[in-house]
This record gives sequence, structure tokens and C-alpha cells, in this order.
Amino acid sequence: MTISSGSSIQVRHMGDSEFSIWMRGHKIVVDLPLEAGGDDAGPSPTQLFVASLVAGVAFFGRSFLHARGLPDRVNVNAHWWMELTPTRVERVEISVEAPGLPASTVDTFRRAIERCTVHNTLNDPPKVLIEVMAGEHGNLIDR
Repeated sequence: MTISSGSSIQVRHMGDSEFSIWMRGHKIVVDLPLEAGGDDAGPSPTQLFVASLVAGVAFFGRSFLHARGLPDRVNVNAHWWMELTPTRVERVEISVEAPGLPASTVDTFRRAIERCTVHNTLNDPPKVLIEVMAGEHGNLIDR
């Protein structure tokens, strides 16, 4: 079943490799690191992509614990690697610390965090449609 969330995100060029991302009244700045030619004014888009996955796992882990009345402190760490041809995130290793998690619920907890929305999206990628607007008035060029 598909639902419309009504969500939108706007990205605006700020200068050089810096962009601002606006959503729900929040602003995030993205940029490239100095060694990649940016000013390091914020994380890169790829770092935000991986961070979304890791944060989603943390949210789902905390929700699992909280719903069961368990101590709900969750810490998540990740390491990730890039593939250069084609350029993409090739591997992400995630480690979840849940000090209040009873050993008897580890498998159930793992299944719960694997249902993270971002994780599900990576396992069943969405269709992505890109429209290109060009010229003074943003005329549609390609679909």
C-alpha cells in the first residue's frame, strides 16, 4: 500500500559545494570535506544518507525497548565503505548497544531494528523520477 506523506524537501545552493536542505522548518547544511574541495560547512550528502540509516536503527531500537518497559538507552555506531565504480555506498556495518536488553530478546530486537524504514527502503528501493528544468523560467527539458 502506498500513502502520500505530504512531505517535501527543498535544497538550495548556498555557494561552491554548500547547499541548505529545508524540511519541516529544519535546516541542514551539506558540503564536501576540505580534501574533496568543499569548505566542510556540514556533512556530505552521502554521510547524511548513511546517518539516516543508522539513526533509523537507533529509533527503532529505542522504540522496541520503550514499548517493553526496558531501559531504552540505545547507542549505534557504524562504519561504511564506498565503491568507486559505480560510485555508491558499498557496505555499512552497524553495531547496536542496548545495555538494558535481556539476552533472551536479542533475536526479536534484531528483527525489530531491521524493520527500520530506511533499512526497508534499501532492501526494496523506491522508484526515483527526476525532472530537469533549465533556462530562465525553469522549462522542463527531460523526464
